[in-house]
Amino acid sequence: MCARDVGDAVAKDPTIAGLIAQRLELLKDPVRNGDAIADVDDILYRRGLEVEAARKRRGKPSRPDGLFAFEDVKLDDGEVSDYRARRQSERLARQLHACILPEEETGEIIDEDAQLPQKPLISSSVVKSDPYFQELGVLRDALVVEGREVNAPAIQCVEEQMRRRMQQLRSDERKAAKAEARREQWILEQHPYLDGVAVAGLPLSKLGLSEDEEFMKLAEERKVLAASPEKNAEALAAREQSLKARAAQLAAAVVGQEAELREQMPYLTHLPFDVELRELHLESNPEFVALLAKHAALCEDPDRAGGAEAKRLERAMRDVAKRIAEDVVEARRRALVETENLHEKYPCLPEEPAPGVTLVEVGLVEDPVFRALSHELDGLRADPVKNAEQIAATERAVRARAMELGSAKLQATEEEQRKYPFLPRRVDDVLVSDLRLAEDDVFQELVARRDALVAAGPGSNPELLTATERQLRGRASELAAANKSVDAFRTDEDEAVRARNPFLESNEVKLIPLRLVAAEDDHFSKVFQRKRYCALALGDAFGISRADADLVLRFRSLAEGVFLEEKSLRADFGYFGDFDSSVGGFLCELNLRGDECVVNLLEKLNGLLGSGKSVDSSDVLDLRERIKLRVDELRASYDQAEREVTNELQLMRREFPMCIRDVNPALRSDDVLCMMERTRQEALAADDADLRAVELIEKEQLKRSVFFINDERCVFAALEAYSIADEEVKKACAAKCSRQHIKGLSFERDVAQYKHRLWRARQNRRRLHLKFFKHYRDGDEEVTVSDEATLFPTREASTLSAEDSYYLYLQQCKTRELLGASSPAFRCLTEMMKRRVLQLNTDVTQAQIAENRVESQLQKRYFYLHVPFGDLSHSRIPFEQDPDFMRLVAERQELLTTPKELLQRFPFLSKTINGISIAQLGLMGDPIFTKLAAQREELLGPLRTASCAVKLKEKQIRQRWAALVSNATNEESELRAQWPYLTHLPFDVELRELHLESNPEFVALLAKHAALCEDPDRAGGAEAKRLERAMRDVAKRIAEDVVEARRRALVETENLHEKYPCLPEEPAP
Repeated sequence: MCARDVGDAVAKDPTIAGLIAQRLELLKDPVRNGDAIADVDDILYRRGLEVEAARKRRGKPSRPDGLFAFEDVKLDDGEVSDYRARRQSERLARQLHACILPEEETGEIIDEDAQLPQKPLISSSVVKSDPYFQELGVLRDALVVEGREVNAPAIQCVEEQMRRRMQQLRSDERKAAKAEARREQWILEQHPYLDGVAVAGLPLSKLGLSEDEEFMKLAEERKVLAASPEKNAEALAAREQSLKARAAQLAAAVVGQEAELREQMPYLTHLPFDVELRELHLESNPEFVALLAKHAALCEDPDRAGGAEAKRLERAMRDVAKRIAEDVVEARRRALVETENLHEKYPCLPEEPAPGVTLVEVGLVEDPVFRALSHELDGLRADPVKNAEQIAATERAVRARAMELGSAKLQATEEEQRKYPFLPRRVDDVLVSDLRLAEDDVFQELVARRDALVAAGPGSNPELLTATERQLRGRASELAAANKSVDAFRTDEDEAVRARNPFLESNEVKLIPLRLVAAEDDHFSKVFQRKRYCALALGDAFGISRADADLVLRFRSLAEGVFLEEKSLRADFGYFGDFDSSVGGFLCELNLRGDECVVNLLEKLNGLLGSGKSVDSSDVLDLRERIKLRVDELRASYDQAEREVTNELQLMRREFPMCIRDVNPALRSDDVLCMMERTRQEALAADDADLRAVELIEKEQLKRSVFFINDERCVFAALEAYSIADEEVKKACAAKCSRQHIKGLSFERDVAQYKHRLWRARQNRRRLHLKFFKHYRDGDEEVTVSDEATLFPTREASTLSAEDSYYLYLQQCKTRELLGASSPAFRCLTEMMKRRVLQLNTDVTQAQIAENRVESQLQKRYFYLHVPFGDLSHSRIPFEQDPDFMRLVAERQELLTTPKELLQRFPFLSKTINGISIAQLGLMGDPIFTKLAAQREELLGPLRTASCAVKLKEKQIRQRWAALVSNATNEESELRAQWPYLTHLPFDVELRELHLESNPEFVALLAKHAALCEDPDRAGGAEAKRLERAMRDVAKRIAEDVVEARRRALVETENLHEKYPCLPEEPAP
């Protein structure tokens, strides 16, 4: 009885369910209850409309999973495009009609989704700024340019990845909106007297109620009075009125601050992100402050206030603000999504474990006790009926642990505030306890200076005291920015894994961050990924779902392994059971079992314990203390390495503000990109700046920067720095330098080592596997791969490495030197071998791409040959050097070319018209004549192509091609019959390509062999076989040179095309 256009929200509505039950009861006697049934039907119809209207008002419904929907895909079929546009406009009109339905007519909406905020994040803005989606988009465009038909499987694979990434991001937005709505509802539950209070249209979460001392004091007083509401009714009402007034004041202050900032900086009004200027904390950003000071100084001169330099500075400030806004929006979205994921997994968790402290700030994922409880809960949930009581008890323990961590965080924050009263509770949205101020030497030096001023008396030097406190707040802001940058780096790395594995719902598996799971180094994960890419290319839905299921199980298995390893490490190093922030969240990040010093100390400790020493003996306790000190040193080194990598990435984003967010240090080495940035800056500095031209440059910068995401040079640079630092330590030890000097060098070496590990892991996560999906072969599951080849499974690379002199030299060094597996030299050599194989593998891929592009060009140029794709270049027949073939091609083109002579072009015209030569009439300058001529050419074009002369010429070309192929085949067969001992050379090369008849060494050996074979008794003897082996060695060496030269030429061609896409395939025929 409901409306026809209904959704599942109608089925969930309890009012409708009750009406349906009532109607079924009335239908037992339809004659007597006819009028009542009609009334119920009418109510059902109206109620269905109300519920459906409310659902539409909450936002645009998500598209079904099966639809391939891109916002930026241009449809080829105009009629289909028009039809879809009309359908979309009709749907939008229906949504607008639903939106203007009065609120009071909708009735009570029970569906919990009805509480979503009215303005959720716009999906298109999130999708368009997503680095992985941008990378896939550029890759898809490049494949389309190379040839849609040739690259159809790869394009299908990429587009499916884009669609699933889009679904991931939209799912995240729904989670973020849900988390926002739940937080608003929670605040209203905490402060019900604020329901309906006008706060300038701001959400209550934006007012910072829990951080306002006056508001919290009033709330505490109200809580005491509310214990006896009847007795304290009047005082309770007065307190609630005061709380409402204070909330209104806070809202007015927020609105006033925002209005003041927008008035002060009107050029920042329209940032491309939904964020307030006050949330950016621009006054704490040194780069922005410097630009603002220059702009203010410039604007003091009225003649220069609106000039080109002022506009350039405004544009630069806008770029800085845009970058900061993007970071703020992304951090906020990820925090909301993480909060929602935690609530979905653990509904028992509180919204705030402590007043003013959110779930994501207490470090649940990093806490070993919480992880242990979570794993226990996962095991119990396997049988929820049987383990109901245990599940309830464990959930209470989970909640209690979260509250305990929240209380500890709040207590640490309050303690820091007492120590540094000049700092607020949050510094640029970061809790002051998270800044680790006690470990910062610069901050502590300023604190000592301030303490001295305070000790001298409050009136001794107030100006210097104020300046010092300003410096302290500035330093705290710098530390807060560094803290946020490191957090963003970690979440970026987690998201990079999740983006490339769209079957993962969150950035952790079993509370292990995805960046630590290291699935990109796991052989079985690679096998499943290759299967998945193959299924994506074929559009095999069942194959995709099966590969996804296998990968999910593998991720869980790897995460379980990390969990057990972390548990083992904490037990071995004495950190089990407590969350020590000085040790950080995860010991497995530090690679403790690979540190030579730690391994030696552990061996000594195990030796003492094995000899019967007590765990409380002084020797054992001393060794444990030394191990802890070394772990602390490694943690400090790791933190420093993480900060340096983060700073380098932030610096790259400042140098190239228009490039992709997922920057790579290789951008600096690209001359074209640097030239684009200089051109952009010059264009902005011009008096008549062409903003459209600037936008075109920025788009090209973004597109070009995508190609550097997978660049590995940063890994090689980090490896080189680590090798140099390790050598410096060895030299200092050999020279018997002071212990302090060696300790400093060791710290630098450890930092370099961790930087290399971070860069290597980062680039491994971003390695583009789509180029290798076609290499998948059935039976790869059973292939066993050695440690040095786990990342590089292609056969071509392994063949090259077996012949590569540098790889063989590294292998010899590793075999010759008796190195321990945990020694830096051993790890360095192993890593250098892996990097070399990766280089060779990349060269193989680039050579394949270059060869495919040549094949595609030849296929387009000589389509009338009807030769299968790949046969043109793989046959390696130089048909374009054959004069007869090229003569026939030129004759065919001449038949298709429009004659230049007027009478030849238009033979139906007379030579003279009314005694005037047609050459004197200027027909080709007449617009009407030329238009008719063009229409005639359009009609004649297909006729010329289909003419008998052209068909005959194409037949002759095909015959000549067949003759060339036959000649080449016969030549190769004759050579192989003549020299059967050269049949199986270890390279993919034809004998005719070696030109052995031109090699003096081979010719001399061949002459000796021929003379020897004239004697039947010696033809198959030892000397003949020796000569055959010698000729085979010569041919093998020449073949290796030919293959290597061809591969290098192809790699160099591909490098040129990547750097300069505008280059032609052949500069001349």
